[in-house]
Amino acid sequence: TIPNLSNLVLSYKKTKDIYTRKPLTNTKISNLLLEEHNLSVSYKSVGRILEDIERDKREKINLKRRVGYEG
Repeated sequence: TIPNLSNLVLSYKKTKDIYTRKPLTNTKISNLLLEEHNLSVSYKSVGRILEDIERDKREKINLKRRVGYEG
């Protein structure tokens, strides 16, 4: 995925819906990306991007646990 797109999706996911006061749904994130950034991304792709971000975060944490990690 495009790093900038990942950051956009993540920032929208952290945003609360003004009506429900819950995180934005993948469908709403998809609509916002189209309206505000002219990026056509399906809600399913939004979900996969969020899964990729979560997996990368876990891999980074696990890497730090391994013996001999330099970084």
